[in-house]
Amino acid sequence: MNPQLKTTLAIAFSLLALLFTCKMLVPLLPWGHDIASMIILSFQLYVPLWFIRKEGHDYKAYGLYDYGFFSKDNKVDWLNFFADLKRTLYYILATFVPYALLYHFFQVQFASRHAQNLHFNLALPDNFLSLFCINLLIVALPEEIFYRGFLQTRFLKIWPLGKTILLTSLFFALAHFIGENNLLRLLPFFPALVFSTLAYYSKSLMGAIIYHALCNVFSAVLHSSYSWS
Repeated sequence: MNPQLKTTLAIAFSLLALLFTCKMLVPLLPWGHDIASMIILSFQLYVPLWFIRKEGHDYKAYGLYDYGFFSKDNKVDWLNFFADLKRTLYYILATFVPYALLYHFFQVQFASRHAQNLHFNLALPDNFLSLFCINLLIVALPEEIFYRGFLQTRFLKIWPLGKTILLTSLFFALAHFIGENNLLRLLPFFPALVFSTLAYYSKSLMGAIIYHALCNVFSAVLHSSYSWS
């Protein structure tokens, strides 16, 4: 087996094992959820950055420090920066409306099967600003650095784009599923395909991080807006 592939798979499976362990310990420890979240966040942030530095690779090759930020001459490539923002907006417009329609369809089916009345009232979740910041900085940022920045970049050196995106998205879905054994927790596989595509064509993680966070927040808004009676 390719040594780099062996190392990358070992890191990916190590995270899955850590996730499983943390999820099992959450109910047993005081502040279990907070402790587990910090452990996972630290792993997703520190391990990729440690390996990139250890192997002497350029952070930009992993979608980090792009557009000229932190460059020696302090010249920021604003053209590419705003181009990525525009690309992210296109992804939002192309996916959020179909997702909302699909969500509504399943809500209607659920209410019908359980003989309940479905009500829709657009509502923001409690502490909406905090929710967005948490999803941006604590959820999307470390996950995108690990999966799209680290795993996807390393897999692309070995496999073609299609296989790489599928495998990266599978690891992302398994991370949500493992320790919970709920098949619905495999559904993040599908948005992960979009995250991977956006990161690949942007050559940066910024768009994927923003889009990932907004996907989570949009789902929370939809969840808050539907009720049954």
